[in-house]
Amino acid sequence: MSEQSHQITFIPLNKLGSSRFNARKTNRKADIDALAASIAAHGLLQNLNVIPSGQNRYEVVAGARRLAALKSLSQSGAIAKDFAVPCHVLEPEDAGEASLVENVQRVAMDAMDEVDAFAALSQAGATADDVARRFGCGIRHVEQRLALARLSPKLKAAYRRGDLSLDAARAFCIVDDHAKQEDVFKALGRHVTHAPSVRSHLMQGAMRATDRIARFVGLEAYEVAGGRVSRDLFDDEDAYIDDPALMTRIASECFESVREDLLSKGWGWVNVNLGFGRLDGGSAERLHPTRRPMTDEEREALAALDAKVEALDEALEESEDDDDPRWSQRDDLAAERYHFMEALQMWDAELMKIAGVVLSIDHDGHASYAYGIFAKEDAAKVRRIRKERELKAAREQGVTSPSDEGSGDADADESSQPWEEPESALPKALTRELTEARTRVLRIAFVRRR
Repeated sequence: MSEQSHQITFIPLNKLGSSRFNARKTNRKADIDALAASIAAHGLLQNLNVIPSGQNRYEVVAGARRLAALKSLSQSGAIAKDFAVPCHVLEPEDAGEASLVENVQRVAMDAMDEVDAFAALSQAGATADDVARRFGCGIRHVEQRLALARLSPKLKAAYRRGDLSLDAARAFCIVDDHAKQEDVFKALGRHVTHAPSVRSHLMQGAMRATDRIARFVGLEAYEVAGGRVSRDLFDDEDAYIDDPALMTRIASECFESVREDLLSKGWGWVNVNLGFGRLDGGSAERLHPTRRPMTDEEREALAALDAKVEALDEALEESEDDDDPRWSQRDDLAAERYHFMEALQMWDAELMKIAGVVLSIDHDGHASYAYGIFAKEDAAKVRRIRKERELKAAREQGVTSPSDEGSGDADADESSQPWEEPESALPKALTRELTEARTRVLRIAFVRRR
């Protein structure tokens, strides 16, 4: 590069343009908004390198991103179109080398140095929003840097020594307790680089926000009740429940109103089982509902409904469009038929007093109901009642011995027939939506009670 003066010349912004000599061919406009915000807050801290291009104009050979940021500020009215830009004028033969030097001979600022700089601004009274605005970055980025600033000094020193990776350091930020951070770091040994291992050790005993009980209750209801959630600023999917006992108690309370309602309908008992819905202590036998006879009007209504379903099914067989709106109509008709048949459902009032319902939470965090459960010690009582009914029916019909269980008069009353599932079962998607809706109702009811 030839010898030349390093004197700075101020050139109007509208006289500057891009250059073919610029060594940076990609990402020329990366983070321009952030850079523009930084220039607006602090001014242009580094001059541009330019070469003359004739007619009193200049090409920017080093500083294309700064030029783009300045033009952005000009277009928004933050600076004048002829804003005086400090420039170093080069000879054309030096343009390529100058651009290459500027883009190659640079070292990005260490993350922990940026952390300390942001922390100093925060300690001086600047808010996260102030820092984000002044440096043209997002508030979340600033909050993440401030979280790293709160790490134990021993962990910061370990990072600078190379004994702690940046990802692992971020994982330590999920707790503020320096003693706990240091204990986990010591337990993991030197050169800690695996972030999931760090989180696993730090959050032992805590419940994940993705746990089925936490999904059922919802974070809002838990926090309304005074619970605290530890959120990972660096991973939106990672959050932990600090008080699992409180979360479990809320889940039980959510079921309490349901329990009272079921008891009022005649069930002998209702248990809330949050242990993965296991029916511990239950008999293999269960009480099943029967179906009352339909009226003539109901038979006609059901036939009309089935005809609609059949016609729609035939039409959909010819459709290859998964987004065909008639699929939604088909789901609505299936739901209508399901609820129609459900309205015909009857439970044996005498046996209901012996049987019960187990309320639980499924894997996806939805309320689950298991009706007609018998305790093992009550199974014999249920069999005795059924046997007595068979004997009574046999005597009334003049039969000396009851028929085998499961057989009977084909013309018997429909109400004595066991409950059959509706022929047109609800689609899985609709069943899931109904279950989610029922769970939301329980959750909202709990929040309102608080």
